[in-house]
Amino acid sequence: MNMKKLLSFTLFCIFVFSISAMDIPEMEKIMIENNPTIRQANETVRQAQLDLKDAKANFSPTISATVSATYMTDPIIGPVIMESSDILSQMGLGSYADRASGYVTLYDGMDNTMYMGSLSLTQPLITWGKLGKAVSLYENIYSAQALRKDDTVAQLQAELRVRVWSLKYLLEMKSLVEEALSLSSSLVDLAESGYENGMMLRQDYLEAKISAMEVEVKEAELLANLDSVKDGLASMLGLSELDANEIDFPQDESFLRIYEDSDVDELIALATGEDSSNLKAIKNLLGAYSNQKTIALRSMYGIPDFALQAELTYSSSRFPFLETGWKQNDNSSLNLSIGFKTTLWDGGKVINDISRAESNIRSAEAQYDDALSEIRSAVKSNWNNMRSNLATMDYLEAKLENLDRELDTIRTEMEYGQKGEGDLKQKQLEIVNIRSQLLASKIALVQNVYTLQYLTGADFSD
Repeated sequence: MNMKKLLSFTLFCIFVFSISAMDIPEMEKIMIENNPTIRQANETVRQAQLDLKDAKANFSPTISATVSATYMTDPIIGPVIMESSDILSQMGLGSYADRASGYVTLYDGMDNTMYMGSLSLTQPLITWGKLGKAVSLYENIYSAQALRKDDTVAQLQAELRVRVWSLKYLLEMKSLVEEALSLSSSLVDLAESGYENGMMLRQDYLEAKISAMEVEVKEAELLANLDSVKDGLASMLGLSELDANEIDFPQDESFLRIYEDSDVDELIALATGEDSSNLKAIKNLLGAYSNQKTIALRSMYGIPDFALQAELTYSSSRFPFLETGWKQNDNSSLNLSIGFKTTLWDGGKVINDISRAESNIRSAEAQYDDALSEIRSAVKSNWNNMRSNLATMDYLEAKLENLDRELDTIRTEMEYGQKGEGDLKQKQLEIVNIRSQLLASKIALVQNVYTLQYLTGADFSD
């Protein structure tokens, strides 16, 4: 290998080995940034925050300004022209009226232009606490949306770990299925040879062939599950596709037994306690609907809201500061007023608002009770399944240990001619099957453990 090829090969190796696979914490960061569900939850929280800001802004005065410039081709007030004799007559100088002649322009008329501006301020004074209740209402909604987002993140954190461990175990199962296919093929060959030599019945040969076909079916199912888990994991990360080689799979399985000695009632108490994001979100909604009812009650017919209004107006036929004579043609005024506004009748909408708020309260209470029941049921179900899967795992591990001993015995008996190659491969196939069952029980156990962690609000730290 010349120096140029050696250098290229070295650079390639540096590039390949510098690419580190993603572990669970790194995938979690990618998920929190890219996952569509989390992104949507973030926007929902932002919108609730903006609604809260709007509610607080209602305490501030509303200030508005209006400016207009008008050109009139035919002004409303035209020139005022009178005869000289009429003017003298009105002044009591009628004796001179006969001597006067001609016309006198008393007023040149309005200019063709008119500039107007106004600045108004409206400040709520007395609203019977409705503005404060509105702020409390949107604070409750904002808190509920933030808690729901936290709950969504926690749920996806659990699902991420379930999918990573499931993918790890499914890849191990894939290797076992490939080994089972090889063993089954060998057994079919041995059975076919035995049948052709008259040492085995055709039924035994067909049974061996059917067993091999069953392994092929299991392989197809496994590959479908593998693709489903991998695609689901890629979707959670916001990626179009994901290669299993890009994942640094965890190895420590001690977490599978973290709830082995836990009491189910203690787990239920944790899941339904004050730290439950789901239940706290519903409680905040209850508070929001309670404030909604209070606002509706304080908006009943005849209850007035008081406000201060100030308005500064200015008008001139000449543009201020730019046209001569603007000061002589302008007009300004400042008006201060206190007024009130109340609804006397609207067809019963206010009464409907009160009933609607009461209905929302009852609905939220029912939602709380339903969530409480579902959480308790989920904890019990996953706790029972966890214990069952732990027992199954212990049983399969013990059985696997015994099968390994039986395999050693068969190898010893083969040395003395008491057992054949078919016996060896059959026992190896049995071991592969038990190992596959063990991995399947671990996949189910992973789901139970992480679901319990999610329900009890445990920290997902690796």
